Amino acid sequence: MEDIIIKNSSDVKKVLVERKYPYYIYRKELISPSYPPGKPFEVKRCYARNNGVYIGEPRMARLLVDKYGITEFYKAHEKDTIVSIGFSERDQKWYGWSHRAISGFGVGTVVQTRNGNKKLISLTDAKNRAKQFAKSVS
Repeated sequence: MEDIIIKNSSDVKKVLVERKYPYYIYRKELISPSYPPGKPFEVKRCYARNNGVYIGEPRMARLLVDKYGITEFYKAHEKDTIVSIGFSERDQKWYGWSHRAISGFGVGTVVQTRNGNKKLISLTDAKNRAKQFAKSVS
């Protein structure tokens, strides 16, 4: 896999540790808070291998990969700064999440709509539903 550019890293003064896992990159970083200005401190963050976007803390990255089989991470909306949807090749499902909840959607998943229940008929439908779910729990 090629090297990727880590996004959302403007506050990073120095990368102290970097480990590449199959689907995400773990980094211990020294960051400088911009507001309020203060003394630099260490944080542990994970970034998606497929696009360099921030996933969250290491525990969240491990959960998404190990439990849900998510291997591709994406922002639900372009303006987002963190991933909140992802695809699991293993489950053939799109997942949407926040720090509060996670839910998976695949072909055949029945979801509630304003007009009653609807069965998702494509992975595109599932991806759209995952985006809706991520927005609803964020």
